[in-house]
Amino acid sequence: MNIRAIVRVASLASLLGTHVATPSYAASADEENFPSASSTVVGSVGFIDATQVGYFWSHVRGDSVTQTYVTTETNVTRAVFDFTTPFNDLLGFSVDWNVLLNGTLIGTFSIAPGEAHQIHLDYSFAPIAGPSYTVRFEVTSEASPTGHGSHSIGYAGADAGTVQLFGVQLANRLKCYKIKDPLARTSYTADLTGLGAEPGCRISVPAKQLCVGSDETNVTPAPPGGGPPTGNVGGKLVCYKVKCPRDVPVPVSVTDQFGSRSVTASIGGRLLCVPAL
Repeated sequence: MNIRAIVRVASLASLLGTHVATPSYAASADEENFPSASSTVVGSVGFIDATQVGYFWSHVRGDSVTQTYVTTETNVTRAVFDFTTPFNDLLGFSVDWNVLLNGTLIGTFSIAPGEAHQIHLDYSFAPIAGPSYTVRFEVTSEASPTGHGSHSIGYAGADAGTVQLFGVQLANRLKCYKIKDPLARTSYTADLTGLGAEPGCRISVPAKQLCVGSDETNVTPAPPGGGPPTGNVGGKLVCYKVKCPRDVPVPVSVTDQFGSRSVTASIGGRLLCVPAL
């Protein structure tokens, strides 16, 4: 079985999901050895010899490989792993792994009996801030200490593994456009938060607006300032009309590049913007 067939990448976007930046990857990425001789390894042995670590089969023991890198990337949105499994005597049992970056789950994979020696994983995800990144593989399954076998991961020599961390340059503003959406008319209900708890909101499809990251330059005349000079905006947001039962005016203090003031917002909202690819 090819490993690519069993790699399970965490979903990037759902209707009410986390904002996801559309990757515009740099021409090059930070590439590091992973695992390496500097990794922290938990396994039945640990560093088996000069080229491999393991043996891995136990979630209860805390089987894992962890290493921290300081990179040139500040907003990583993609991680690519290439490594080997020099030893694999698994019998009737797969070892399941989580892949984490700075404590955030970015994907999963499994090593099955007789799995391919060369492993390639490619995950994309919402921006994770750096430049320090802790990469961690951790076992999530439990095999019998006898009868099910185990596997190793290469870390040096011909079995050396690598991780590439790709960063994305995020825009400092968000620009929205009116759109014509061909989706059939329908509606959904959801409980939302924001300026307060807003249960029982109705989201109407099709979408009304598309918002994308935008860089603002050459502003004339110069605004009074006072707000944050840059933002952390990226990707696409598709905005839908939303109506919530509670519709109460709420004063909100804001400070942006155009000045400081108190604005009045209506709890209940008008648009719900969700991430898109």
